[in-house]
Amino acid sequence: MTPNSGTECTHGLCNAHHLRELEFAHNRYDQVWAEKMMFCLREINNTVKSYNEKGFDKLTPNLITKYNRKYSRILREGKEEILALPVPTPSKRGKPKQHKVKNLWDRLRDYKQDTLRFMNDFNVDFTNNGPEGDIRMCKVKSKVSGSFRSKGGANTFCKIRSYISTAKKNSINIMDALSNAFKGKPFIPPDSS
Repeated sequence: MTPNSGTECTHGLCNAHHLRELEFAHNRYDQVWAEKMMFCLREINNTVKSYNEKGFDKLTPNLITKYNRKYSRILREGKEEILALPVPTPSKRGKPKQHKVKNLWDRLRDYKQDTLRFMNDFNVDFTNNGPEGDIRMCKVKSKVSGSFRSKGGANTFCKIRSYISTAKKNSINIMDALSNAFKGKPFIPPDSS
């Protein structure tokens, strides 16, 4: 997510999750549009990486238009396949359920800007795997021990994990970073502003 003003932010959806769901839709339900969308998202991501490696901070307006149109066309063409999916068995109560592939198609249609946020803002990653990995250890620690025994212990754990994560992201050996921190010479990342 990228900060706007105050506490507001723009949202970027994780395309690693989308790719998994699209692959499932293609493999399990023979959804051709899903395979095309996988290729489209990967193509956009490769183009963004290429531009970023060359020092650019955005794609050309023509490329953005091209990819926006391609994305929309794939969804439009996929609508027929979506309509052919079997209707889930209705439950006794509540709103009738949609097919899970239809839910994916709806999300990709309704949240196009959030799905393609990485294309329009190079500060947004294609996936949220990095941030998810950063918080995963807190969840694992909580599951293994049942909980943190105190708020202070939880805060200390988070500070240590944050320091380790920052060192890893800056290609610093974790053991060296921890050793230097105990010697009073902690790694301090360069100011990114």
